[in-house]
Amino acid sequence: MKILALDSSAKTASAAITDGEQLISEAFVNAGLTHSETLLPMVESVLDLARLTMADIDGCVITDGPGSFTGIRIGIAAVKGLAMPGNTKCCGVSTLKAMAYNLRYDNCIACCAMDARCSQVYSAIFRCFDGKVERLTEDDAIPASKLPEILEKYAESYDGSADKDGWFAGIKALCEPLGFCPNVKEYKQNPEKYKGHVGDVSTVIRIAVTSRTNTPDLCAIMKILGKDETESRIADAINYYKEVK
Repeated sequence: MKILALDSSAKTASAAITDGEQLISEAFVNAGLTHSETLLPMVESVLDLARLTMADIDGCVITDGPGSFTGIRIGIAAVKGLAMPGNTKCCGVSTLKAMAYNLRYDNCIACCAMDARCSQVYSAIFRCFDGKVERLTEDDAIPASKLPEILEKYAESYDGSADKDGWFAGIKALCEPLGFCPNVKEYKQNPEKYKGHVGDVSTVIRIAVTSRTNTPDLCAIMKILGKDETESRIADAINYYKEVK
């Protein structure tokens, strides 16, 4: 099976061909050009590198968000146009879930996030294990104005000696006072009652401590860094968010 995969949901754009097990060819562009200029030439490039044509492609995949509305629209339109002549099967994949697949063999909880613009951050949490990715929370957006408050409350209660269960219980305890839901299932039932869920709070802490949206066990990382370094990074993030808010 040959699969053509495209991503145009953010500033960069990429295209790749896989047989479902390994990468055959890929292209990546971050040149400041619009996706309408770069996406189709990249498709032509990865097909040429793999010595294939669209007639050889069994399925097309496109990231369908969250992300740039214009970029997603361009990507979906491109896939539809490429697939139509041969009636090739197509499907959409969450941008955040696609990010989580980078950690599918790490046996960890992945908190994926990306800039949502309009002073918001997109995030979702996934369990990665044995080459699989299981969604734990839905894709959601958190207002950037809440970031300093979340980090300040976390800094006040942070216990560097807590084990993983105690660490996560501490994060859940922060949720309700901040207007977030500590239980994902409850949040899904009544999303209008909350500003977000525990996954959003975890995302804010992860980015503050690691400057990354995808990491293995965050609790373990913080223990390796030590209490002083972790607190220093959180304090730096608080100051940064207050300056740019």
